[in-house]
Amino acid sequence: MLNAYNKWMLAYGSGWDSVVHKHYHSLLKTQFAAHATIQEQKLDKIKNLLRHAYESTVFYKERLNQTGIKPRDIKSLDDLKKIPPLTREDLNSQLQALISDRYSKDQIHYDKTGGSTGLSTQFVRSNECLAIKKATEFRFNSWAGWKPGERILYYWSPIQDFSSNNKKPNEIIQKYFRKRLALYAGKLNPEILAQHAEKWKKFQPHLVRAFPSSLQMFAEYLNENNISPYSPKAIITVGETLNQFQRALFEKTFRCKVFNCYVSRECGNMASECNEHDGLHVAEELIHIEVETENDDVGNLLITDLSNFAMPLIRYRIQDMSKIKLGKCSCGRTLIKLNLESARLSDYIVSPVDNTKIGGVTIIHYLLAEGPRVGRFQIIQDKKNHLLIKMSGSKSDNQKGIAHIHRTIDTLFEGKMLTDIEFVEHIPFLKSGKYQFIRREIP
Repeated sequence: MLNAYNKWMLAYGSGWDSVVHKHYHSLLKTQFAAHATIQEQKLDKIKNLLRHAYESTVFYKERLNQTGIKPRDIKSLDDLKKIPPLTREDLNSQLQALISDRYSKDQIHYDKTGGSTGLSTQFVRSNECLAIKKATEFRFNSWAGWKPGERILYYWSPIQDFSSNNKKPNEIIQKYFRKRLALYAGKLNPEILAQHAEKWKKFQPHLVRAFPSSLQMFAEYLNENNISPYSPKAIITVGETLNQFQRALFEKTFRCKVFNCYVSRECGNMASECNEHDGLHVAEELIHIEVETENDDVGNLLITDLSNFAMPLIRYRIQDMSKIKLGKCSCGRTLIKLNLESARLSDYIVSPVDNTKIGGVTIIHYLLAEGPRVGRFQIIQDKKNHLLIKMSGSKSDNQKGIAHIHRTIDTLFEGKMLTDIEFVEHIPFLKSGKYQFIRREIP
């Protein structure tokens, strides 16, 4: 698992552990620094990144010249708005032009997104950037009670993170993975779930990092079969939007707290809940986040990655939506917080009543948490006033659930949304390993 990280460990040899932990211990200190200090240091890092991007990449030299901007013109965080956003289309069409000429081939590695937003995107990172990303993950893990050296189980859906090429890993990788167990959860059936239950019990993880949709199926299997699993210190959910139904299910089934974490393939671990569970703290020492909005509400996220100099991502429109959560956190950390109640950019339904965008988390909450249990389902908006709901199981087993769904949809959309329910044997995962609850096929 984690092929890119394996490559990084091989590149650094016996020094991999010390490099990660150097960054990790630094991040433990800076999270409580004065917010003004964090902002000043972040601005210095952005200026440095801009100079580097302008001097060493074809793309940014051309883009800044076209807009009449020089790196020296960026004197505040607000000035960054003068630079046009970077898009996934830019990454796909200008990949080589975005790569810094200061890195040799053995200092970088290629990776790509899973395509859950509709477009798989290739990108490049420096090897040391991965050490910083891993240190950020470790800090978020520590907020959930984990300590370095404790066992982590990855209940993981992206198949690209599982390789058949590492049958004989070197001593460094073996040492690392003695404390790690990765279970492929992108394809699940009763036989596989039974195997996972046994491996979970034997491994006894201190911490679990999981995709919510896959962990939901595992939790439901355990409950249906009266299996009481080993209880970790905490569960951290990643890769998908966590809804309240899932949080409650996990906390009851595994008897531990659940922490939501915002992670992307391109930028790594960007934000996570602390033990207050009131928004997600952004790793501001390494990530600058802007929200494209005119009224301080939900908007598209723009990410500037301060650790990847091999292929600078400056004001990268990552195709996620959120808003900044105002106010201090009682945990004492000064890092700003995101409110991720909104879902992925494609994960909402457009109301035929007034064109309001209703987030998938809201819809799923009403359908799952406030109604009778139904089979696994997917909602597809194929017309402005029509939803097709694909549901696993049989019609006879879901009569109460069907009635609840129709009542809920009528209430949410004031009777102006038509709904058809189609029963299917299986609802597949996306190629990225994620499960798409909501799919919108209209603009």
